[in-house]
Amino acid sequence: MMQTLAVTGGIGSGKSLVCMILAERGFPVYDSDTMTKALYDEDPVLLEAVRQKMLPYSGREAGDMSGFLLDKYGRLDRKALSRIVFPSGVPDTVALRELESVVHPAVLRDFLHWKDSDETAAAARFGTVVIESAIIMDIPMFREAVDMVLLVDAPLETRIRRAMARDGADRESVEARIRSQKCSSFDASGDSGLPDVDFIIENSGTEDELRYKVEQFIDLNYNNRK
Repeated sequence: MMQTLAVTGGIGSGKSLVCMILAERGFPVYDSDTMTKALYDEDPVLLEAVRQKMLPYSGREAGDMSGFLLDKYGRLDRKALSRIVFPSGVPDTVALRELESVVHPAVLRDFLHWKDSDETAAAARFGTVVIESAIIMDIPMFREAVDMVLLVDAPLETRIRRAMARDGADRESVEARIRSQKCSSFDASGDSGLPDVDFIIENSGTEDELRYKVEQFIDLNYNNRK
């Protein structure tokens, strides 16, 4: 039976690089952020559900759906959505919860369909697929769909600096995004306690050092499944 490894981590932790290395070694990777954006464009039912859920938080009159959250091509206007859910760069927790109530089930259905496809099975060298998600610890329906969780972590200050450099963002907005993610509350440099995960890779060094740690992880846990 195909197993699922979730790779998670806070902003700036390096989880995407870990997933890239896993993909190179024969683990099919489902990038939940990328696939969510694709679903917005490809699933008209999801798009309409998002528009309906967000209307009460838009300042528009009830029922005024004309062009709401649509760009000139009739696709989701992601910048307009972001202004509703993250006003001033800080999440509106109520609006975000409403958005997630329709997006998360759609993404889970898509992931399970992808996982069960013949193409994915043929590419899974170790009988395991990977789902990359920063928020999987917050979502019971996803946590129940995976077999193991790998947390990629680094000291909080390191993550903040990485995210600011990568996104061109100010410190305040990065810190707000970090606070909104449960997996970001664990700080490898502190003593906040171990999170409920199966494996932890600490990523405070170089890319070569991280690659070595991922190779060790594969050797210890998967090389007998080739």
